Amino acid sequence: MSIALGITAAAIASCLYNVGLLLQADASRREPVGTAFSPGLLGRLVARRRWLAGLFTGIAGWPLQAFAFTRAPLTVVQPMLGIGLVIPLIFGARVLGDKVRGRDMFNVAALVAGVTMLVAAAPPKTIETTIDARLVIALGLVAALLVASLLLTMAWPGKRGSLLIAAGGLGFALSSM
Repeated sequence: MSIALGITAAAIASCLYNVGLLLQADASRREPVGTAFSPGLLGRLVARRRWLAGLFTGIAGWPLQAFAFTRAPLTVVQPMLGIGLVIPLIFGARVLGDKVRGRDMFNVAALVAGVTMLVAAAPPKTIETTIDARLVIALGLVAALLVASLLLTMAWPGKRGSLLIAAGGLGFALSSM
């Protein structure tokens, strides 16, 4: 039950971070394009209620993330923070008018699937070092996908960029596990 509480706290923290990001993005988009790097930009943004609401919404996620670390292992909490990316995908399209492409949906679905596998394979929170068969299988699967994506860069030069991004994400997942 303790790990489930940590997972829930991490997911809520992630949602708060991403809702805060959306609020700040909305406030920032109301600034003229030419003022992107002007010295007074931060001052103007701080004067906007929506931008401040986004800031404080994101800050509200910190205690939840800290609490999640007391209930679940790092290998579960950190990837769970990526789950909140579903929020900008959905609300970014509806509220901010961003275009959602098929590959955006695929990437977020792959993230959710990867986090689900990671949570399922995560060892219990402990200070002991053991090797669990589920973790070995998950590591092997991620490593195989990493090698396959690198090999495919040679077969599909036109998709090299996307495949290298996938390989980078898989490498990050492998190092996190």
